[in-house]
Order: sequence, then structure tokens, then C-alpha cells
Amino acid sequence: MAESHVESPIGRREGARRFMALASPGGDDSGKRPVMVVEGGHGTGKTHFLSWAASALYDAGVPYAYVDLAEHRFTDVTSVLSFVASVNASALGHTRENFGRLEFPRLWMALLAIRADLGSDPLGDEPLPEGERERLEWVLSKVRTRGRGALRKLGDQLERAGRVISPEELLTGFGAVEIIRAGLGLSGLAVNTVDEVVSWFRTGINEPVDELIALRHQVQEPDQYNAVLGRHNRELAAQSLCKALRADLREINRAQRQLPTPALMLDNVDRGSGPELVSALVRSAKDGGDHLSVVVATSGGRTGVVNVLPDDTEGHLWAPYRLQSFTTAEVSELLTEASGQGWHSDDVIDHLWGFTGGHPGASTALVEAWVRCEGAGVAEALLDRPPSPGIEALPTTENTMLTSVLGETPNNFNTDLLAALTTCSAARDVESGLWLYREQKEPTHEVGEPVLLEHPLWEEGRPTVLRRLLQRVLARREPVGTYPDWGTVHRSLVHHYRTVRPDPVRKAYHLLCAGEFLLVAEFLAERLTDPEIDGDEWVWTLKDITDAPTRSTFERPYFDVLLTVLGEQTRTAEPSPLVRNTLKLLVARHLLSDPDMFRTAELHASAHQTLSELAAEFAGEGSSRLLAEAAQHLSLWDRFK
Repeated sequence: MAESHVESPIGRREGARRFMALASPGGDDSGKRPVMVVEGGHGTGKTHFLSWAASALYDAGVPYAYVDLAEHRFTDVTSVLSFVASVNASALGHTRENFGRLEFPRLWMALLAIRADLGSDPLGDEPLPEGERERLEWVLSKVRTRGRGALRKLGDQLERAGRVISPEELLTGFGAVEIIRAGLGLSGLAVNTVDEVVSWFRTGINEPVDELIALRHQVQEPDQYNAVLGRHNRELAAQSLCKALRADLREINRAQRQLPTPALMLDNVDRGSGPELVSALVRSAKDGGDHLSVVVATSGGRTGVVNVLPDDTEGHLWAPYRLQSFTTAEVSELLTEASGQGWHSDDVIDHLWGFTGGHPGASTALVEAWVRCEGAGVAEALLDRPPSPGIEALPTTENTMLTSVLGETPNNFNTDLLAALTTCSAARDVESGLWLYREQKEPTHEVGEPVLLEHPLWEEGRPTVLRRLLQRVLARREPVGTYPDWGTVHRSLVHHYRTVRPDPVRKAYHLLCAGEFLLVAEFLAERLTDPEIDGDEWVWTLKDITDAPTRSTFERPYFDVLLTVLGEQTRTAEPSPLVRNTLKLLVARHLLSDPDMFRTAELHASAHQTLSELAAEFAGEGSSRLLAEAAQHLSLWDRFK
């Protein structure tokens, strides 16, 4: 397939390459076209990728259909495929520049058999015969015995006719006159008569009407289990309809075969009838010879549609494409695109990526806000709102990012689940988070642990953007509120690491979160004078503890904040010179862990001075490691001064 002028989405060039290869013309199309399964969590860009693919086909003048299975109108496979075969602007039947108008005689005939109301007679003098089979035979006879009757009119009306088509509509609304008088007019199809269309449904000794009656019953009784075939009726019906769709698209003309294939794009296939439809499309792909590409988007994890697909290790029937988080280079592309500037400091990129972890939706929102705030800081960007075209203010960037990560707005999200996630965001790993969840009392959480774990707060040992955002929510909780506030939660984790799961470093981390700077400084000073602790371990401990998030956003200048905190912590205590120096380093490093404070030269100067002085007090081996850390701060001071 030729490259579209529509650029491939940032971070999705591999996916774009795969789609281009999938939709490329294949001559006789004798090979199989595997269903492309795009998999990713909330806000990873699944819909954006499908939109890009649709734009690429639109540019090429090739038909495509886009269906969002989350829409309430798509109640079953029949309603989906009725839309797909319609003339809707985002359906396969819509006229495209290079293809003309595609038609689906087999699928239309199957949908007619399913939807025909065989319980009532038409108005006028012609009564229907008795019996369901006979009545369907009568309906089909009104179509098949007219020679080159027109099915196009029927196809135009099927999607708009609702779930039931009366005989009266068949004779008037669809037009018996149309069926009798008009030519077939199937754009380039090899089917020359309606009889050929009906005959396609013949299987062995069974007449077409018998197969269509069977299909009709499968749709009417979807939950009935077929013990012989080992599948439910809904699955069998879906596969029959998908086979009809694929058969219709095998019979396009030679000129159309030189173009990219039409594509069926299904979004949110983990919802509604999506799993059975995708499974049917995968199973019906095994015959090959298709001039149809299918791309579906699904969430990952327990609810993802990949869990219901047949095993296909060689990728002949379906091929997964997992959407990954953005790299720092891709976040840099986002910033360049949003700002219109060709270069940005690596520090800025690292800090933006550090907050979002490369989550695509969150990264896009934060980058756009960063540009609007002219790089004032992450805290300012999170509180920023895009310009509103109306009277009502748009959501803050923080809320926009939460909506992207959660999959719906915080106000519409399960209240108990959001509260549990917010509390657990204080923990540093899954085990401690679940302990907090189980310890919650008054009120007790009702949401189950499996559901809680579907929203990861930790990935590969680092916090996710969801955890960072929810920590901000936790910081705003009031002490008298329904759920425990910031200080209460972190003191609970201090208890956890003191008695339940002893870990002095993590205990110190949560003491720092709770504002107990002096206690943490005393802990670090004790390790400084412990000959069993070497330089590498002490510096690692310092980094691990001071990485703790700050509860508040501090006002500039930040060095004044340092002096204020030192004064508050020593107001009622007289720490030793060693502890006081360690406290000064601790506060400076803690403030520097905030991206908005990292570029503050005075804090780096303070960290350099105290580390140099503490190296002389170090009792263990490797005091040079402290000096090396001090030298790094000196370098950063020189850079940012």
C-alpha cells in the first residue's frame, strides 16, 4: 500500500508499517490476511491508531468501516454487520473514489432471512403460506425469481429498517417493482443473478432456505448450545454472517484488486458483542482469498478479547500488536509538534516523561499543557485548563490525564474503586498496596482485589502515571473525610514496615512522607557512622528515601523553603551537628526530587556542601562515593546557576 500523506502516529510506526502491509493489494489474494489485534490499556491510543488507518484509506479512495462496539446501538453481531454493509459515511457500502460502491448480496440475503417478519401477512390480496419455512421460501421467491432483480434497494434499507422487516415493507418499502424492473447493478461483482446469491447458502443436500432458517433460529435463540458442534448459536450465527461478508468481498473486479483492500475497523471489541464478532472474523479468515483487512482494538488483561481467540502461534489467522508507552524520544516529538520549536532541553523531556512514564494519553495532555504554561512547571501544567470555547470551563490537565488513564471521568468512575486506588497509591509496591486495602476500615472497601489490580499503580518497579496522579488526590484528602488522609496512610505504612514486613529504609521513606524529617535524618546519620555500611549502600539509601513525593507544592524561592523546614524541624529539638547537617542534605534532596525544583542551583549547592562535609564523617569504606555524589551536585549547580 502506498504511503498516505497522513503521517503515522507518534510512537506507532511499527503498527503503521504492519497495517500498510496487511492492506496492500495481493493480486489474486490467495493468501490469508490475519486479523490485526491492536491491544492496549486505557489512553494508549487504540482509537487514534484506527482513526489514522481510516484516514490512510480515505486518502487512497478505498472503502473502510469504523464501528465502536461501546455504542449502545450495536447490540449484537447482526446490528454491527447491518451497519458495516450500509451506505453510512463510515461503512463499507459508502461510495469511494477508486472503488465506487461495494455491495454485499450474500450478507443482505442473510440479514433479510433473519429480520423478515414471518408472523404477519402483507396487506392486499396475496396471503402468506402456512409454516415458517414456506413463508421464508415465499419471501425469497419474491427476490430470486425476478431474474436480474435489484438487491441494492434492499441493501440500502436493511440497516435503517430496524430489527424486523414486514412483508408489506418487502413488497412496497423495498419495492417489489424495484426488484422486478431494475437491473442487478452489483459493482463489478461476479454474481450475475439473484439466484446465484441464494444458491450460495446451499450446503450438501440442504436447500438454501433450510440453511437460512437455521441461521434465523440461531439468531433468535443465541444462548442455545449446539452439542454436536460444541458451540453456542450466537457463535455459529456470527461465523455464518462473517463468511457471507468475506465471500461478497472476494468477488470484486480486477481493477479493484490492484488497490489496497477495504478494511473493517472495530473499536472496543472487548465490549458488547465484540468478542463473538472478532472470534467469527478470525475463524472465517482461514479460507483465505479475502480482499478485506480487519483491524480490531481491545483492552489488555483479563477482559481483553485475545483471551477468546483460537491459538495461532504462526499468526496466520490473527496477529497481535501491543501498543507500548512512549519513549523519551517520542515525548520529545510530541513537544516539538505542540510547540513548533525544533529543540528542547533533555531535562524538560526527562521530567515530562518521568511524570507520565510515557503513557500516551497522559503524555499528550501534559505536553500540551506545558506548552500553554510556557514551561512554568509540572505543577502549573497539571492545574492548567485549555481555553474554553463556551461559558463552562474545561477540565484541568490533571483531570484530563486521569480520564485518559482510567478510561472515564473521575466523577463517573466507581467511587469505591477510586477511593481504594487513591489510598493504595501511597504504597511502593503491590504487596504493600494490598495490605493497605485489606486494612481499610470504616468504610470497608467493597471492590475486589482482582479489579483493583487491573489498574496498575506500579510497573517494572517504578510508579505509573496513575499512581502519581492519585497521590495528588490523596494529598488533598481532609483529615476528617470519609477515607484516611495522606498522613494517616503513610503512618500506617510506617507501622507496616516496622512490624508486619520489617524494612528500615522503606519505613524511613514513609516517615519522610509523613513529615518526620528529623527522625529520618537521625536514621541516615546512624548509617553514616556504621562501619558495616559502605559508600554505595549509603548513597543508594539516600536516593531511595528522598525520592518520596512531596505533599505540597512549594512557593519559590526554594532555598527559603529549605531554611523554613530546617527551622520547623529543630524548633523543639537540639540535634547534633552531624544530624543537623544530614537533615539539611535530606531536605535539599527531597525538594530536588520534585521536577519543578530540580533546576534550583541553590539546592544543588547545599547538597554539594553537606555531602562533602558528611564524607569526612563516614565510618565505612567508600567515602569517595559520597564525594562523587557531591561532585555531581556541583556540576548541576554550575549548570543551573
